[in-house]
Amino acid sequence: MKKCSHCGHIKHLKDFYRNKSCKDGFSYTCKLCARNQHKKYNKTVKRKKTRNRYANSDKGKLQQKNYRKTLRGYLHRKYWDTVKRCNDPRSWYHNVGIQFKFGSAKEFVNWVLENCIMPPMPFDIHRPDAKRHYEPGNIEFLTREEHVERHRTKVAYK
Repeated sequence: MKKCSHCGHIKHLKDFYRNKSCKDGFSYTCKLCARNQHKKYNKTVKRKKTRNRYANSDKGKLQQKNYRKTLRGYLHRKYWDTVKRCNDPRSWYHNVGIQFKFGSAKEFVNWVLENCIMPPMPFDIHRPDAKRHYEPGNIEFLTREEHVERHRTKVAYK
């Protein structure tokens, strides 16, 4: 049993993180308080600056570049491109009322990986039923050539 230095409650040792630098080998604050402190810190300006500094460093840029080359990273990018297209007031999709009905990028990527057949990258997102939104069951992925072919209007010249 140990007393948390932050909340003052006496808790079992399993409720504390291990920390070799402390006398007894466990952290001074319980796991719950440590998590709350971490969440509070992540919302601060200092943390955001640190995160941005890493993202703009050579190491951070290389990590982002490598992530975008993966299927998960490519789908993540497609998610944000499509959300932007649907929410932009100057976009035709926005004016017609087309919506992107997935809650988050993670939800979208996981659903696609489980339910869709993927062509080789790069590919475009497509709605088979143009009257419906971007939603589960109305998404497929086509190569650029296939996508252009489906949308090409055939005009008969005299």
